[in-house]
Amino acid sequence: MILDNERRQHPVGQGFFHSGFILEDREIRLSYVYDCGSMAAYKGERDREIDSFHRQAANLKTLDLLYLSHVHADHINGVEKLLETDAIAHALELDTVCLATFPL
Repeated sequence: MILDNERRQHPVGQGFFHSGFILEDREIRLSYVYDCGSMAAYKGERDREIDSFHRQAANLKTLDLLYLSHVHADHINGVEKLLETDAIAHALELDTVCLATFPL
């Protein structure tokens, strides 16, 4: 058994959008997105990268894991577009959302 991690750091300006796949013997076993946002000034870049992810994940029916590090706009304001149906992609079903919380 060979496990690989294919990951991409999407260039969205100030913000964070990272996607990846865990593969076992070249078959996707887990798909994930870590944060999906950017500052408002970079909306075009963010949307372009979400479209790029949709093309890359065209055969996926389910996004296994969406991890949100915290709820600042530059980390979450692309989530709605990520999960919507548009001209490029079918709607991705979402299996699990993980939102980090910190004790205050």
